[in-house]
Amino acid sequence: MLKNKMPFHQKYEYIDKALKESLKSSRYQHSIGVMHTAACLAMRYDEDVEKAMLSGLIHDCTKNMAIEEQIRLCADNQITLTDEDLANPEIIHSITAPIMAKNTFNITDVSILNAVRCHSTGKENMNKLEKLIYIADFIEGGRFFTKDPEVLDRARTIAFNTNLNRTVAYILSKIIIWLKVSRNVLHSDTLRANEFYSKFLIDN
Repeated sequence: MLKNKMPFHQKYEYIDKALKESLKSSRYQHSIGVMHTAACLAMRYDEDVEKAMLSGLIHDCTKNMAIEEQIRLCADNQITLTDEDLANPEIIHSITAPIMAKNTFNITDVSILNAVRCHSTGKENMNKLEKLIYIADFIEGGRFFTKDPEVLDRARTIAFNTNLNRTVAYILSKIIIWLKVSRNVLHSDTLRANEFYSKFLIDN
């Protein structure tokens, strides 16, 4: 387990090695992409760069864990999954990732754990770090949305040229549409986030 006072580069090397061994190659590359994008956004918006990098690096650390194993991990840590969590298993990794971050990587910074926790669904009134990770997960350089490739260009432009609230609003507006079209379960956290941030959406 990592020591709390370990220098950032040693934490990074330890976590990076663990993720490289436990994640699929594509998921590992995505995590590195989110880490770098989060760092760029942190510099743009005057956020703690090391916190942004750690949050981005670990945000998907349980993504390749079987759902059954993730459910057991929640139970073992006294976390009760709701019916809508279970109906949308793709978001459960955002619940289990903070558990692994704390138990395996000894990351106890609540701001990092919270940013990882809401990176999939978003939530209303996110703080700066939470918004950075939510956005970085969507716009990192390895992303490509076949059906809507222009959405990424637009999101990246908004992210670095306007502000975080408008960027989150734009991303949520597109995700809501995609989830409705695919008939996926719309998590209440996402719906509340969309309602909160919609006032910042100037145009599409």
